[in-house]
Amino acid sequence: MKSIIFLAFTFICGAFSSFLYADECAINSSQDILNCAVNRHPEVQIAEASLKRDEALKKIAKQLPNPEIETKVLSGHSNSDSVVNTEINVSQTIELGGKRKNRIKQAKATAGFTQAQVLESKELTALNTVLALYRLRQIRSEIAAVNEGIGTFQHTIEHFKSRPKLAPEQEVSSTVFKLSLDDFKIRKAQLTQEQTELQSFLVLATNLPLSTIQKYLPPSKRKWPQLAGETDTLQNAELAKAQADQAITKANLKLAKSSIWPDFKVGPSFTNQTGIPGNNKASGINVTLALPIFSFNGGNVSYAKQDAYRASLAYQLTVSKKENERAQLLSTYRSALQSLGRIHPNGALQNEHKNMENYYESGLVSSSLVIETHRQIFEVTQSLNAQELTAINALWRIYILDGTWAGSKI
Repeated sequence: MKSIIFLAFTFICGAFSSFLYADECAINSSQDILNCAVNRHPEVQIAEASLKRDEALKKIAKQLPNPEIETKVLSGHSNSDSVVNTEINVSQTIELGGKRKNRIKQAKATAGFTQAQVLESKELTALNTVLALYRLRQIRSEIAAVNEGIGTFQHTIEHFKSRPKLAPEQEVSSTVFKLSLDDFKIRKAQLTQEQTELQSFLVLATNLPLSTIQKYLPPSKRKWPQLAGETDTLQNAELAKAQADQAITKANLKLAKSSIWPDFKVGPSFTNQTGIPGNNKASGINVTLALPIFSFNGGNVSYAKQDAYRASLAYQLTVSKKENERAQLLSTYRSALQSLGRIHPNGALQNEHKNMENYYESGLVSSSLVIETHRQIFEVTQSLNAQELTAINALWRIYILDGTWAGSKI
């Protein structure tokens, strides 16, 4: 019996696991990691769930009011006879002024705003994922430069320790190497902390093993895209939200105007009276209509007009802001590319570094030059990486502003 229960439990767990990972991302490149993050990031999933919820608002707006039934039963006496009067009124609310149609428009506009929020989540996820992937690859090179310095410093310190007695200058050199070693160890710890944070973000965003992510980090760009100076169409989440806000406020204004029209209720009425001889039944029609005497909904209409004006102004200002932002990002992008072209390539630095160590071993250069060279190699590597990341950040922000990020390659 226990074995049967165990087998059943194993089967259920396996089926559940297969269900959870049925849409496992197939990763063959850094582009696949980006696509996986855009679809799997928790914030994106929450935004898409909100969209599904708000799409149901249209069904709510389409609903018609239910008919109403009202009944009165009155009893009394006529002469010496007992009289019972029964009245039944059935009525259906009829909405005037296009209220239902405007509610549907309002619901569609609200879903449109949530759709823009989904796009915003995907844009932010794409940008952060691209930056994280590039930065992880950069950290590798920076840690390698730090490790190179640590190895040199440790080797030199051990060399000093192996001597029975040190000259004053050698004692100072040994102390300086120890301080430099501590400095480089701190730098390595900082890089490792940054690396851990980026790895955690990518694992959370993609639900992929860290080994898979590390395997497909993007290489350094050899050829950078040439971007147009201006664009006629900006298509991004912030503009989409501003447009949806406009649509919502316009629908609210129409709904406020339609509310000026009173609803009325109409339906059949029936009465029946017992205890009196003769014809004691009657039927007819009942109508209930609110009289717009004290209020024409002017306050709501005025508020809706001002809100619509606000949304229109916000959209115009958002377009202007995004155009200026794009121009600034393009300038940053081109400036970063110029800097990348001027920075000493890593390969040449490594060759010079090897020559320097050979000179030091031969006693041709001082220890201070060895330390300074390692420090400069690390700082140049950092500067090169910083400019590359600046260019990548500007490039992908422009892609997002232009609405072309989904089809862009890392």
